[in-house]
Amino acid sequence: MDKSKVVLVGLLLLLPSTTFARIGETLTQCEARYGKADRTDKDTGVVYFLKGGFYIMVDFHQGKAEAVGYKKEQGGKEMSDNEIETLLKANGEDKKWKRIESITIKQQWRTEDGLLVAVYYPVDNILLVGTQEGLARFRTEKKAKEDKKLEGF
Repeated sequence: MDKSKVVLVGLLLLLPSTTFARIGETLTQCEARYGKADRTDKDTGVVYFLKGGFYIMVDFHQGKAEAVGYKKEQGGKEMSDNEIETLLKANGEDKKWKRIESITIKQQWRTEDGLLVAVYYPVDNILLVGTQEGLARFRTEKKAKEDKKLEGF
């Protein structure tokens, strides 16, 4: 192995272990993967891409993808188990996903280390994958917006 390959392998080993295949990517990396953004929601900042028959919705926090949503381009089409497993694997790198049993109709997963969560909503046919931190931030922001709307009741 030549010296440049040794240096490259060494640098890769020093990268933080919390970087994920899709979660954690920058906008530039997402554009390299999915192509030019289809649109950006001005209210939420969510960036939309279209690739391989899927809409890909990416929510960024501090410049990194914190949540990714997938929905088939043909509205109403259900995702197959294979498609869901492939998308989970792509976002979890080498982490194993464990299905969380629930009495609701939605399907839920969490990586064994608990850093990533995923939910498939069969009514909307959307798979959402994100970090635990992002989920907690979303819940806090949602509660604050709801509390503001409910002021004066």
